[in-house]
Amino acid sequence: MTARKLFSRFRDTRRNRTKSLKDPFIGAMLHVDDADLDSESRNLLFSKFQGYLDGNAMKWNQLLADGAPNYSTYDWTTAEAMLAYAEQHRAVTMLHTLLWAKPTFFPVNKGYPIVDQGERIVANHVHIDTVVGYFRGRFDYIQVWNELLNSTGAIKTFEDVDDLTFAEIGQNVQRAALVDTKAMIGLNDYKIDDYSLYSDKIDAYVDLANYLVNNGYIERERLFIGSQSHMDCLINYSEAGMQQGFERLNEVFGQVLITECDFTTSTLPNGTTDIQRQKAAALVASRLFRAAKNAGVKGIWFWGLSDKYSWLYEKNGSTYPTEQPLLFDDNNQRKLITGNISVLGPQYSSW
Repeated sequence: MTARKLFSRFRDTRRNRTKSLKDPFIGAMLHVDDADLDSESRNLLFSKFQGYLDGNAMKWNQLLADGAPNYSTYDWTTAEAMLAYAEQHRAVTMLHTLLWAKPTFFPVNKGYPIVDQGERIVANHVHIDTVVGYFRGRFDYIQVWNELLNSTGAIKTFEDVDDLTFAEIGQNVQRAALVDTKAMIGLNDYKIDDYSLYSDKIDAYVDLANYLVNNGYIERERLFIGSQSHMDCLINYSEAGMQQGFERLNEVFGQVLITECDFTTSTLPNGTTDIQRQKAAALVASRLFRAAKNAGVKGIWFWGLSDKYSWLYEKNGSTYPTEQPLLFDDNNQRKLITGNISVLGPQYSSW
């Protein structure tokens, strides 16, 4: 059975539940286009993970119907099936993502170019109203912007777009918050975990959060930040630096989450053995998990379920065990890294 067919069995369900979450909770990103989600993988998902993240199914270029000349025609089939699957199993849900700071990921670019800021604002607001309105009440977290700032903390510029401002971002955030009055509304980016490495970018998100709250775009308690935390095991991350980064963000955001966690080891030197790769990933994971726990990170989503579903193989042209991306190997078995999840608390001692 394909994953899409599996998801479709629960398409018409609606959330009617009260969640009882571990602190922090742990979730997994699912690819609806994976050829199969076998029974062992399903059992792993249901027994270990409390949150399901929709992967790329909610990005505008995935939602727009094939051949649509602009942002007016949507195909909800895949996104609806996947969300309903998560609802059936009472999972915490996150919409990833409404807007992405890349030129091909503005809704207005479907079929014709960006003309000016005014057109972009209208197009993005139509997109937010449409998507958030359609799924209203069914997502716990809604990412409005993904990968918004560069390494210096400035808003990214690309192609014809060099006039994006905090005010426009605030309008986008406010729009989503008004359409869905219950969900947490937020931002998502990479390299915002270790303050010793990424202080400029982290400080910029602190400034942005304060701007959004102080100018009335959203209440602080509803605003979240997601740290992608795609960890490169060649980098000597500082546990103290990561704790400081998460704490810095926690001072101004209502919640801090890790949203796309995995561990790449293909960057390690040639000749690194399989067990050395496992140890390297486990070391980085233990530092990240302790920092997250001590800083009060609310939840951790892994960017995949087990190694067989990791995007890193396609991205880097490698295979397991050259990569050690996730907590379970290609056969859904524990690895050295898996035991480190217990640093999050006794509730994970059985992992």
